[in-house]
Amino acid sequence: MNQKIPDYLANFRINIQMLLFVLVFSIAFVSIYTPFDLTSWYQSNDDVMKMVYASITVLGCVSILVLSRFILWAVCRRDQISILQYVLWIASEVIFIVFVYSVFNKFALKDARPFEDIFKRALVFVPSILFVPYLVSYLYYSLKEKNSKLNSLLDKKEIWDNKPYTHVDEVFNFCDEKGRLKLSILLANVYYLASADNYVNIYYID
Repeated sequence: MNQKIPDYLANFRINIQMLLFVLVFSIAFVSIYTPFDLTSWYQSNDDVMKMVYASITVLGCVSILVLSRFILWAVCRRDQISILQYVLWIASEVIFIVFVYSVFNKFALKDARPFEDIFKRALVFVPSILFVPYLVSYLYYSLKEKNSKLNSLLDKKEIWDNKPYTHVDEVFNFCDEKGRLKLSILLANVYYLASADNYVNIYYID
């Protein structure tokens, strides 16, 4: 969990794209899916007003998320946060949204239910609604990043394959941080090197 988050999670433009998807999905979800009937959210018999209230609420929640992701982007510009910190950040967003929604519903919309009941119900609804768009977005951008890295490696391989090479007998010596020799290998047998925190993975012909 101390591993740093992927770059795309700290990218402000990608976060805005994700939140636009969250906005569209959330409005459609609370309007269509029966277990999230708007009657459970708003004490009103007017379907139009319930839809208006739902739209205002979702827009307000997404506005909070935009502000939160802007702050996250600013923090990550200094130092990329860990996965655990990111999970805690998302959890804090959810709690804050639930609190704001409960206050808005209780005092602005004059909901007759006790504040605790509104808060508890929202604490179930909000994470449930956000889970699907978050999951889809993360999977999409994760796959996109992996495809980008793979294409980059393939492009480099193509350049390498087409490049005239004369030093096939050149030997690479790999040493540890104290300068001690750990591995000697022909350069022609090396596929590629990959950094892994404080280590280096060497991929080569056995």
